[in-house]
Amino acid sequence: MSKPKPENVKAEMYLSDPLVARKYASLRVQEVELKPGPVVLDGPVSSRVAVVDYDTSQDTLYPAARFDAKERRFKAPLDSHEFRQINAWATVQSTLEMYENAQTLGRRIPWGFDGNRLLVLPHAGYWENAFYDRKTKTLQFFYFEANDERIYTCLSHDIVSHETGHAILDGIRPLYNFPSSPDTAGFHESLGDITAILAALQHRTYVVVTIEEAANGARKFFFR
Repeated sequence: MSKPKPENVKAEMYLSDPLVARKYASLRVQEVELKPGPVVLDGPVSSRVAVVDYDTSQDTLYPAARFDAKERRFKAPLDSHEFRQINAWATVQSTLEMYENAQTLGRRIPWGFDGNRLLVLPHAGYWENAFYDRKTKTLQFFYFEANDERIYTCLSHDIVSHETGHAILDGIRPLYNFPSSPDTAGFHESLGDITAILAALQHRTYVVVTIEEAANGARKFFFR
């Protein structure tokens, strides 16, 4: 395995929702290279994002994913709490980097609260939900049962990047966090959706699948 640049970190993450990844092999778990800053610790924890894996339904704090400092890599078995921690952190981190890079804002985005780190709870409890909360400085991702299967919202690239979009917008425009009208709430949700789309399109394999699906749809429409 190739090592990342000294200042970078490699981590594994889903490029899409796991249910979508079942249909498209190229959207399954892939390794990405991130630029999390000078601080990288078990958790995962970076200078801007920290996973705190506390499950409110079980009143349990799960052990943190370990950082391989020699290889500069986070990696864990696919069906494990540690992998889900890594997946959530990597998705949040890559979404933040997308907004901060030179082609987008080109600057550091502050959070909408005091402190440097956004806290991520990948197993926040049993509920069909996920949300950003400024008061607790958290992104909270829940899990639930559907069709005899446990669904983890922290594994969905769309959900995680959408909620990260809320946190980013709150840092840029804090007053938008107050629903003074339907327009402000609607803008928050639309920004979250746009963030999810743009974050997915960062990955070449996702772009290829999207183009192929569009082409197949066009062929079926014109040559049916």
